Amino acid sequence: MNELLVANTGNAAVPGYEEEVTLVDSFRFLYKRRVLLLISTVFFMSIGFSTLAMYWAFQVPAAKSRILLTFPGIQHHKYPSGKPFSIEDMRSPDIMYKIADEYRGIDIDVSSAIRLLDSALDIAPVIPESTVNRWKRQERDGQDRDVYFPTEYKIILRSWGGRQSELADVMFSLVRYYRSRVKSEEVRSRSGSNGRKSLDARDLLLRFDYWDIPNLVGDFSTDIDRRLGLLIEEASHDDYDEYRLGFQKIRHDLRIWSLARFEQLKAAILGEKIVKNKQLMRLRLADRLQDIEIKIRRGTEEIAEATKLLDIIIKSRPMVGAPITDASSPTIDKSFFEQMIENDYVGPQVNRIADLQFKIKNLEAEKWEVQLLSRILVDAKELPYANLPQETASVVTTTVDELNGLAQRFEETLDKYVAGTVEKNVRLVEGPTVAREEGGGLMIPAIFIVIISLCGALVVTYVGHLYTAARS
Repeated sequence: MNELLVANTGNAAVPGYEEEVTLVDSFRFLYKRRVLLLISTVFFMSIGFSTLAMYWAFQVPAAKSRILLTFPGIQHHKYPSGKPFSIEDMRSPDIMYKIADEYRGIDIDVSSAIRLLDSALDIAPVIPESTVNRWKRQERDGQDRDVYFPTEYKIILRSWGGRQSELADVMFSLVRYYRSRVKSEEVRSRSGSNGRKSLDARDLLLRFDYWDIPNLVGDFSTDIDRRLGLLIEEASHDDYDEYRLGFQKIRHDLRIWSLARFEQLKAAILGEKIVKNKQLMRLRLADRLQDIEIKIRRGTEEIAEATKLLDIIIKSRPMVGAPITDASSPTIDKSFFEQMIENDYVGPQVNRIADLQFKIKNLEAEKWEVQLLSRILVDAKELPYANLPQETASVVTTTVDELNGLAQRFEETLDKYVAGTVEKNVRLVEGPTVAREEGGGLMIPAIFIVIISLCGALVVTYVGHLYTAARS
């Protein structure tokens, strides 16, 4: 009986005993089933790569870039002209129309192209991580967020119905047109006080009295000289030596014109003692003289009041901190005087008095000039434009034409300078790069598909082995 039991169980595994499977046994197992393993791997990889190819084919290409704005005023969220800034101006109707009309497909009308382009364009601010962390900390502490005006923006332009091969060109055009918009705002901020770019000699002779012409021409040249001074200083700070030298040359020529032509103009009109309407000019000079005298009287009174206040402040200084020995002396609030001295009330009063004195001196000089004109007017003769001597008209025309030439040179140099500064202050710091919208490339998905395919093939091989063993 025992021998039979041993014979029947001789080929069976002993309960509780497991054979040790080595790495060699595993490779031998896979090698015997290499055909099934290879077919399964190829099958899963073909499905994976086909799915990836279809997914990639349906992804929308997009151009991506980042733009940095550094023009004057952006730190306060304003354009150089003072107009409120909005990044949505980059997708304004005029810019969208120009781009859509330039890059739209043949079968798309302009209106549809504008709608597609606007929906395909995304512009988002780039917020520094330090600012985001500060906001989180403020929210956690129950504080209001600090105001932050972004100066860098991320731009994404998806395929919108135009030619996909020109997405990068569309991005460059978008930045170029926006620069033109910023340039117009900057030119507006640098325009003259009267907004005029030239004078018309004949118009001056017809519309104004002869004595008004030197004042009008002088104001125009003074405005140009003022703007030149500001631009020279600005260009020297921004290292635009080429434009700075250009502005300096124009300013030099303007001063030569002032010494030669402008003095000649005043001599030709005032020296000849000609006027269009003598009675009207007499009334105007009298009114002007009265106005100047009122301003001088008002300024003198303000100086007297400011001087009294300054004397009070100065006299109060020794009293601060001084011991009071007389019982009958009034009580002095020391904290008030200490605060007065600490806030420096003397400096602003001295500056105010100096400014008023300077204005009064200018008014007195203007008063003297008006009185001189009044004396000249006594011997002046009325002369209509039709009877104006040709020599005098020629002097006016030559003077105004040369000033217009300087003004034109100034505007041309200013236009080039503004274009250079705008290109520097509105620039792309990244891109544009054209890629599928999801990006990331194919390397990582391909590696993932290979790994999943191998794992799937191993599972299929093992399941096939179990199925074969169960049937046998």
